This record gives sequence, C-alpha cells and structure tokens, in this order.
Amino acid sequence: MTTCRANRLYDGIIYVYNKALQDYLSPLEEMFENLATFVDREVYSDCEIAHGNKLLLYLQCCLAGRAYPFGSLPDGLERTLPLQVYRCMVSLKGKDGNSGWCCSFFFHNDTPERSYPYLRLLLKLDAQQFFNVICTCSDLPLFVVGYVHLSLWPIHLFSLSR
Repeated sequence: MTTCRANRLYDGIIYVYNKALQDYLSPLEEMFENLATFVDREVYSDCEIAHGNKLLLYLQCCLAGRAYPFGSLPDGLERTLPLQVYRCMVSLKGKDGNSGWCCSFFFHNDTPERSYPYLRLLLKLDAQQFFNVICTCSDLPLFVVGYVHLSLWPIHLFSLSR
C-alpha cells in the first residue's frame, strides 16, 4: 500500500481496500484528498486528468452498485454501497466530519465554502462529467426508491456553486 500511495496507483489501492478489506469509502476519500491538491490549477497535467477521470469512474461504479472497474459486488453490497457513497459524497464536512484536511488547500478558514467539500471538488474538477455520472445513475434504486429526491439534487448543487 505504501508503494501504491507514493506513486498514486489508485487501481492498486482500490483493489486492496475493496477485495481485502471490503472498504469502498477509503479509496474514494484518498482520491478526494489527492484531487484537492490540484483542482484549483488552471491547467491539469495528463496524470491529474487521469486521476480525476478515475475518481469519476470509481464514483459511477459505486453509485451504480457495480465493482470497479468491472464485475459485480459481493452479495448485499450492491444495495447498501450506493447509499454509503452518496452520503459520503454529499457529506457536509467530508472525511470524519472534518472538512479541514481538504479545504485547507483552497478555502479560507471561516467561509461557508468549507461545507460540502467533496461536491465542491467534483464541481471544480469537471462539473459536466460529474453531472453525467449522476444522470447515468438517476434510474437506479438509490434515486428512485426515495432515499434521495433527484428533482432537488441539481438545484441544491447549483446553489452550492454560487
């Protein structure tokens, strides 16, 4: 894991967390932490673009209840994982209820922008692709059964980005 982290080999990190530890949120949080280090740049390197795209693909797989990068999840997880990932993504303060780790890179200490750090990162990375991820998952049980009111989702996100 140390080598994977040092070289930002997220496929390896995801594999170990998912297969060995049955943990699907930690790799997502690590990718958000990496994203926070470069999301405010005017131009991204090819490596940064690849990391951002990997995060969006991982997010889409998790929200759709599928294994990354392909396959199916263990029994029962395909129903619970999308809601866990959604809650993580829309968390008010981010990892462990503390937005300080990611917001310290680009937000002032007492601004309201410290709220919803993961959503802000995704919108800054590529808002169009982020909405594409959400739209491709909009007919899944997470959004249909009533856990999330999808009709309010874009309005809420738009109000956050102002």
